[in-house]
Amino acid sequence: MKKLLLLLLVFTLSVEVNSQNICFYPDTVLLDNYGQEEQGICIADLNNDGKKDLVIKKAYNDTISVSLGNGMGSFGASINYPFIGGLSVIISADFNNDGNADIAAISNDSTNIYILQGNGVGSFSNIKSVSCNAPPSSLICNDFNNDGKIDLATSNVNANNITVLLNNGVGSFSAPTNYPVFYAWPYYILSADFNEDGNSDLVTLNYNHSGPPTINLFLGTGTGNFGAAVNFAIGGYYSGSYFTLSDLNNDNHVDIAVIGDSLYVLFGTGTGNFNYPKSFTTSNYPTSINSADFNNDLNTDIAITNSSAIISILLGTGTGSFSYAPNINITDYPQSITCSDINGDGKADLALTTYSTSAVHILLNCSNPNTNIVNSYSLTQEMQVDPNPVISSLWLSLPDTIFDDNQVVFITNVFGDIIKHYTVNKSTLQIDVSDLSAGVYFIRVKRGIKKFIKQ
Repeated sequence: MKKLLLLLLVFTLSVEVNSQNICFYPDTVLLDNYGQEEQGICIADLNNDGKKDLVIKKAYNDTISVSLGNGMGSFGASINYPFIGGLSVIISADFNNDGNADIAAISNDSTNIYILQGNGVGSFSNIKSVSCNAPPSSLICNDFNNDGKIDLATSNVNANNITVLLNNGVGSFSAPTNYPVFYAWPYYILSADFNEDGNSDLVTLNYNHSGPPTINLFLGTGTGNFGAAVNFAIGGYYSGSYFTLSDLNNDNHVDIAVIGDSLYVLFGTGTGNFNYPKSFTTSNYPTSINSADFNNDLNTDIAITNSSAIISILLGTGTGSFSYAPNINITDYPQSITCSDINGDGKADLALTTYSTSAVHILLNCSNPNTNIVNSYSLTQEMQVDPNPVISSLWLSLPDTIFDDNQVVFITNVFGDIIKHYTVNKSTLQIDVSDLSAGVYFIRVKRGIKKFIKQ
């Protein structure tokens, strides 16, 4: 059933922090009777028009709501899809290789993953179920066996394990394979390449039976199999912990940021190991965390929501430390936050759901480009990327002053996520970017960075 979408402009935030401008346009509140206590949000292009759309998880009336975006930060009328009870997590990817975005969801009341198949015009049908043998608490997708198909993994808090399901490419999956978690309850699961071998790994955030929360790392082999859990202590206490992955100190390794009683950052070494956690003071009672570059200085920042109806922004310095931007006040208690370039201007915007009202908040980023970015990375101007903008492949030329033997080249998105990486032994490299979605990306090497646009 379609419902009229109402827009309400609430406030504008624009602040100057440590000479780094961070700005968000007026908070746009989407009111369309989504139903009380929307608790999850996902952003994807659901109708193949190159514009970001919304998928909202409505746990208390057990529906999934879809709203198509106009590419300028506004969204059309919502369409609701009934779901079984206990809806907990939603994600989006192309699970049957037809070129259209699908939706995967899990329920606390079921041992299944449910997949809604997209038709490429923004609507969904043919709900399929995939068994994962235990009620899942969290859900993630990635290509775990390097076959170009999107696989699934869940954390199963009641079973103290994780489950991996490999995709056969037509929307069905292999029998579940379980891996035990190291003496803890795995509430959340994420995926990245932590040891930089080109294979996707898995990481869980766990409630410890007898102490502070922990991290378990499962290193992938690239065949769909994973090694035994490696346990890492965090510190602090649970207090509703959540986590996010990004490069927070510009060393091109994936780091882990965990929010609980404080912010704890485990800095990755690129070998599947982490340095001792570093803690940062934050506001109490967090409800979610995410990361992106919000002030356009090419350093990854962190956004944290909490039950005091505020968003805290920690501005990254690129060295593993943070400065504190003034809190963003919103009109309700935030429940879940995500980051995406919603209006296609190359900046990281915010979208969040709230706990007690039928609203979704959209905060578009209006931060100015940092004119000192190039100067802050030595010799960047000598890097050459051609053509730019690019459609399918580009040539990267590194001057002798930058090039090193076994040079590692990374492609990242505007959020600092590593999309591709290469080890090269020559100063000129052709890079295939035909599989990237249209948008803004960065090529990073040890002593330089270059922006390019994929059309």
